[in-house]
Amino acid sequence: MTSHPKNSTSVTFPESRMRTLKKVGLFCHNFRMRKITVIVLITLFSFGSITPSFAWEIESKTDDFGSRVAYASTYFMPGIGNTDSFDEAYDNGAYNRLIIRCQDKTLEIFMTDSENLFSSGSALVRFGSGSPKKWSTSLSTDKEAFFFSSPKTLAASLTKISKFYVRASGASGYITANFNTGGLANQRALFKRTGCTF
Repeated sequence: MTSHPKNSTSVTFPESRMRTLKKVGLFCHNFRMRKITVIVLITLFSFGSITPSFAWEIESKTDDFGSRVAYASTYFMPGIGNTDSFDEAYDNGAYNRLIIRCQDKTLEIFMTDSENLFSSGSALVRFGSGSPKKWSTSLSTDKEAFFFSSPKTLAASLTKISKFYVRASGASGYITANFNTGGLANQRALFKRTGCTF
């Protein structure tokens, strides 16, 4: 038998016990690695999954005449993609904006272009992967925007999809845009408080 100093803390285990301890240690190491891998994967998926309501820039206010106004805006930057930030769209220069507005209990949906004027009273639209269809519109007096007819019907349709495609006639050719629209249903309560339902 091997003797040890009185104050020594070293312990000698039988060989079979050592093999068992090594297996336990290996298991714990593998378990920790699996746990770390799961945490890393969850983190990656969390960053890669954007909350649908982030497609919209939301504003609610009371104007100078006491009317409550609610806006939901989403932006498309040609050649770049989508954003919910006016600042990002503005900094890019060229962008289209889809706006849902409720004021004085009246719902309106319209589209603007930062660089072009519109020239037609109708647009071609597509909801998600559906078929294109004509949608009646009316131009603003300065032709910098056009308003969609049947806004309540349109808004209800937008709550069911995540992508909305628009092609309108402009002064120098077609103006095309595709907007992220996911999460609009989450904003229904805001519009209802302002006096508009869809």
